[in-house]
Amino acid sequence: MSLLGGAELGIDCLWTSSLEQGESCWAGCRIIDASEDALAKIERLINEFGKPHPD
Repeated sequence: MSLLGGAELGIDCLWTSSLEQGESCWAGCRIIDASEDALAKIERLINEFGKPHPD
């Protein structure tokens, strides 16, 4: 399921942090440019991930 469905965004990467295993990293980003359609898709994504999941 693709909640963003190809939305194009402009982002600014604020920081990165590698994990000890060297396989993954975290990045802190902020959206600096997005269409109204992209913002609506992001809102749906946040709402979907904010739903409680059964144990």
